[in-house]
Formats: sequence, structure tokens, C-alpha cells
Amino acid sequence: MVTASDMVDNRESRPGVHTNVEARENVFNALNLGTIAHDLTLEVRIPGQAAYEITKRFAVPAKATGRQGYQLPVGVELPVTVSPTDPHDVDIDWKSFLDSPHAKAAVQRAAADQSYAKATAYTQAVPGLMERTWANAAAGLPMWMAAVRNGKMKRKAFNQQVDTLTRIGQMDPVLAAESKATLDAEGFRG
Repeated sequence: MVTASDMVDNRESRPGVHTNVEARENVFNALNLGTIAHDLTLEVRIPGQAAYEITKRFAVPAKATGRQGYQLPVGVELPVTVSPTDPHDVDIDWKSFLDSPHAKAAVQRAAADQSYAKATAYTQAVPGLMERTWANAAAGLPMWMAAVRNGKMKRKAFNQQVDTLTRIGQMDPVLAAESKATLDAEGFRG
């Protein structure tokens, strides 16, 4: 499992040009092809042995990073091969990972978790922000509920909006639950 991920910042800059030196020759990165260097810390789990961490530079396929640019999110589980003679000689089986039907969802889920954690920390760090966002959400809630009732917003979109705001600390969870219960009682189930 990825416990730390840092895209290698070895950029070469000239006026108007910023190039990652290790990916300079790879013109396919913009097409979500090719690889980019990452320093990854992995928690390696081998059945029957204690888990351990390694940090190593890996060439991460652009496809493995999903829509989050080239940063591989923390929390993604990757298949690895470990040398029988050196437990720190670990390689990632990118083909198996990319062939997995769950790989894209795992990357997106991990990236969303990171994004939510950053948004929550920001909301909590800025004095008065939580109170202002809760007030804005409370003011917008009647319009969102009316949109569901009028067929201009799907209930799924309403739930996603309310759940996201609640998850990042920008909406009162009690108010969110009450609004969902009200729509449920009115027959607008999600």
C-alpha cells in the first residue's frame, strides 16, 4: 500500500519551458501514456510476515495516476513482487494493477480521500470559515431541495452535494440528514 507519494521534482526551466528531466523524452505524458518518476513509500505486506516499509524511486505509469495529474495518491494498494533474497528489492507489477477492473476506482477513491482531508483541514484552519460555509449551505439547501422536487436536480446529485459538503466540514451534518429525511418522506428517494 502506498503510504507516501512524491512526484520527483527535477524540473529543468528555461524561459517558457518547464521540463521534468526524467520524462523529457516522453512526449506521450500529455496523453496519459508513459511514466513519470515518483519516490514512493510502500507498506509491504507478505502473508506470514510482519509488514514493513520501503522507500524507492519508481517509474509510475501516467495511466495509474488517474485524473489527478501525475501524483499517485496515498492509500492505493499495489501488487508487488519481492526478491526472495532481499526484502527491500521490491518491484510494482503495474500491468496487473492497470489490468485490474478496480484500479481506476481505487486511485480515484484514494485521490478523493486526500482531497477531502485537505479541504477539511483548510476549513478547520481558517477562522470563521466553517461558520460561513455552514450558513451558505443552509441558505442554498431550500433551492437544492426545490430543484429535486421540480425535477431539475436528480436526487443522486443532491446527495452527492450534501455528502461532499458534510464530509469536508462545510455543512452541518444534522441539517444534511434532516434534508435527506424530508426528501425521503416526500417520496424523492436517492
